Amino acid sequence: MAEEVKTEILEDKYSPYKGSHPFVFISYSHDDNIEREGLIDNVIHGLIDKGYRVWYDAGIHHGEWSQQIDSKMDECSAFVVFLSPNSVASKYVNREVFYYCNKPAEKKITLIPIWIDKPVPTPKALSLILDVYQVLFNDIKEQPTVKQLVDKLTSKHEIPSQCKNDLEVEDGVVSNTPLDCTDLNLYSGIKEVAPGACKDRIELEELTISDTVVKLGAEAFRGCKVLKEVKIPGPLESIGDSCFRDCIEMQKLIIYDRVEIGERAFENCSKLSEIILSDQLEEISNGVFNSCKSLVSLKLPANLVAIGDSAFASCDKLKTIEIPSGCTRIDDLVFAGCINLEKIIIPNTVTRIGKNVFKDCKKLKEIFIPASVKKMDPGCFRGCASLEKIEVDENNPYFRDVDGVLFGLSLDRIIAYPAGKKAEDGVFRLPPSVKTVEDWAFADCQYLQEVKMERGVEKIGEGAFYNCDKIKKIVLPNTTRVIQDTAFRGCDNLEVFVLKSDSLSEFGWGTLYGCSKVKIYADAPKVVKYCKTYDLERYELKEYDPNK
Repeated sequence: MAEEVKTEILEDKYSPYKGSHPFVFISYSHDDNIEREGLIDNVIHGLIDKGYRVWYDAGIHHGEWSQQIDSKMDECSAFVVFLSPNSVASKYVNREVFYYCNKPAEKKITLIPIWIDKPVPTPKALSLILDVYQVLFNDIKEQPTVKQLVDKLTSKHEIPSQCKNDLEVEDGVVSNTPLDCTDLNLYSGIKEVAPGACKDRIELEELTISDTVVKLGAEAFRGCKVLKEVKIPGPLESIGDSCFRDCIEMQKLIIYDRVEIGERAFENCSKLSEIILSDQLEEISNGVFNSCKSLVSLKLPANLVAIGDSAFASCDKLKTIEIPSGCTRIDDLVFAGCINLEKIIIPNTVTRIGKNVFKDCKKLKEIFIPASVKKMDPGCFRGCASLEKIEVDENNPYFRDVDGVLFGLSLDRIIAYPAGKKAEDGVFRLPPSVKTVEDWAFADCQYLQEVKMERGVEKIGEGAFYNCDKIKKIVLPNTTRVIQDTAFRGCDNLEVFVLKSDSLSEFGWGTLYGCSKVKIYADAPKVVKYCKTYDLERYELKEYDPNK
């Protein structure tokens, strides 16, 4: 498998140049390349490794040869012809040299003839052309090596400098790139791209990363808005925070090996639809793929241990995902805003499910919590409008479900009532053992008109009934001591709010915000003060008639 990966990288790295910047045209005999065991290919690879843009006739389709050759000769800025008995006798090489000589004077470019064998007599016409130029190695006694050829071509500016990627490189670190670069070759010898070195290069379309690069700095390629594909080679060790953030045209990402990926590295790559991750990756950091709105599905790495905050938040088209066995942690907001997520499989190795992990996953209908989960932070399922059932493994020592409703193991607290679950007559009766209604426990429930609470409930958590717009009546027992911020905010149709306790210690900010129809029956001093502050209608508790 590793060998296949390396082959793919090399083929892409050494493919003929396709951009619009100055480049070198290579003319040679294929017989020389074969007889000398890829000598010409290796010279071309050497030039590319040194940062030169090179075009040669690889991959030309049948029937397009003449047209493409002529086109590239019109566009190139330097013409290198490898001379040998084979090339001197080749009608194709001769044609290319003559085509060059027939170019208008204003289009003439640098011609570099170079013997790769002992010079032989040449046809008169070709000889007249070549005699005008200094022929490299024209007095050679032995066949030159690849290194000799590459060194000669690149020394003393034999190939014009404009044919080379204009990078600012010192000690193997790229500190700056041209503002108008359309393609970028991080050639062999480059070890690192400094933070922001290629940020906002809005014309950059192609990026080649050699296998000597070990680090891409923070925001190195952020805002490269037309970059479409990135392949991360095996030796790379780290990708900095926000490295490719806002590359809005990126469509494909391949990571071949284990690499440390910084926070928000690919955030807002809104067209990224294909992601191939190495099984060696152990963690997906905070916000790495946040707002990758074209991502439909993804195979997570087999060795994944943790998924950081908001890693896949707002991936609008994500429909299904399977967390691999071995993953232990799903942090806050990981799938928040994945409005099309229909199915998720959580393995029996996950121990923590963070806060608001599935917030606003509007198409998620049911979920299974394995026995391994020890902690689920409040609001896991807030805004899951279609959620009808939360099922818990019967062997879980911390949680249980009762008819699809999530509770603590001893039924002393209710954690989540599925927002899409229908209750008989619109009424849900809380078990008498419940003391705490956790944060956001009933938030966004669409069908509940009333939640009946027995004596014993002591605490109503933050946003516990937030946006329950069908609820008309709330009666809290005299054991209630704490009502936290925004507990009933957005209950637009709440008509009756009864608090039997007169010793309330906390009545949070915005508890009844937006409840424009409500009549409040309570004597607790904190409620009295709240009603005066916000000019709400309040009645003494003795005026409440439960039969009305």
